[in-house]
Amino acid sequence: GTVYNGINLKLFPFSEKPKDYCLFLGRLLPTKGVKAAIMAAKKAKEKLIIAGAPSEGKYWEKEIKPHLGKNIKYVGNIPYEKTYKYYGQAKVTLCPIQWEEPFGLTFIESMACGTPVIAFNHGSAKEVIKNGKTGFVVKDINEMVKAIKKIGQIPREDCRKHVEQNFTIEEMVEGYEKVFYKILSRTKKIK
Repeated sequence: GTVYNGINLKLFPFSEKPKDYCLFLGRLLPTKGVKAAIMAAKKAKEKLIIAGAPSEGKYWEKEIKPHLGKNIKYVGNIPYEKTYKYYGQAKVTLCPIQWEEPFGLTFIESMACGTPVIAFNHGSAKEVIKNGKTGFVVKDINEMVKAIKKIGQIPREDCRKHVEQNFTIEEMVEGYEKVFYKILSRTKKIK
């Protein structure tokens, strides 16, 4: 069976009123798509806050650092227990993942705070994000820019509700129990 990750909703309080910025929160690696997030924010003429541990070497120095300035800000690697502040204040979290992301905790942490997510269509994005309801699943930077312009159409309450119904610790535990009981019932039939 498939059991989705769950989070403690107490660590990610709902935020009804965002500020006027996009957010990229995660490891600053090519596979996470931070450069694509920068390009999308620039094309959309939006502010972007980047949070996460910088990668060392050429990628950071050549692909990320030169873009930092007034509208593209790097706030460093923030402690996990403070991530909710950035999620909750963002109008959207950008996740232009460049690989087959197996789940994406960033998706559910953001939505738990009420912040919709725009992700590239890789890995679990379509399973976790309800396209047009809790964010958008897009194929490239141009589609991401269009989605940023429509992000106000997504009710923040719907994002929170989606996580409450599908991605809590309680839901995860219940999912594992169902899978374990399924396995046990098969084992009894074999004997």
